[in-house]
Amino acid sequence: MHLSNLDLKVCDFTSRLPGPLAGSILSDLGARVVKLELENALDPFNPKNANSPEEMFGAWYKNLNASKEQLVIKSLESSEVKNVLEESDIALIPGNKKYSVLKELFPETLFIEVCGGSGNQKYLHDLNALFLTKSFKLHLEATNGDTLPYLPFAGVVFAQQIALEALGAYVESTSGKKENRKIYLDQAASRVLDKLWTNSLEDSETPKALHTGKYPCYNIYQSSDGRYIGLAAVENKFWIKFCEIFNLTFSLEDRFDESGRTGQSISKMFLSYTGKEIEELIGNSDICINLFPKKEKE
Repeated sequence: MHLSNLDLKVCDFTSRLPGPLAGSILSDLGARVVKLELENALDPFNPKNANSPEEMFGAWYKNLNASKEQLVIKSLESSEVKNVLEESDIALIPGNKKYSVLKELFPETLFIEVCGGSGNQKYLHDLNALFLTKSFKLHLEATNGDTLPYLPFAGVVFAQQIALEALGAYVESTSGKKENRKIYLDQAASRVLDKLWTNSLEDSETPKALHTGKYPCYNIYQSSDGRYIGLAAVENKFWIKFCEIFNLTFSLEDRFDESGRTGQSISKMFLSYTGKEIEELIGNSDICINLFPKKEKE
């Protein structure tokens, strides 16, 4: 799918992760996207913002906005805002009153409001939204709540939903049905992530499934030099080839062994090789196994 033939123009007033990522997705699809920031209220991820909390956010800001035109504006009443909005098909705006006035001033533009909570809790961060999903139990049980998710999964899901809703609303507007939309973080996270939830997980005290380390054929291991190995030899042909390459005598049934014995044997086997040796053994064989590159010492 590519939007270049539509000559789609988007202005992005949002900040932090979900809105800018949605704008980046639309840009990747061929839309022309302009990011606008108020001079006295820069995006908190912008390294030029004195209150930007950490270095990683600055790198995210650069990646999320690399393909956009960028403008710093003095106010929402500036001529630059007027010019950009009059040329835009879609505007991504934060869900607050300060930006809502733009909908009245520019009725021809389609506005997508990026909001937090849909209920009484209006302000949500990624972690709050995850706690409102059933599926987050998988993470809590697996880590005993000792570790935060490293990536903001709710925000990433939210960004995808914003982009989809924006495109859906735009398509409808081309047939004469223009309707501004509000998209909520909690609803987006639950709508997507809870599709992966099942009653069997609800009833389990320590929910485990294929994707959470239940079986040895789909798990993370380590080499003797500390490289991580992602093994996902679930299908018959991949498991058979995996066993053949590493001289293992496991049966097809062993890939779903829940006793821990098969997994321990595989772990011991991988620890007898360096990452480079494993890569050489695999060669060009496509058996659903990957190694993380070794981090070079500084």
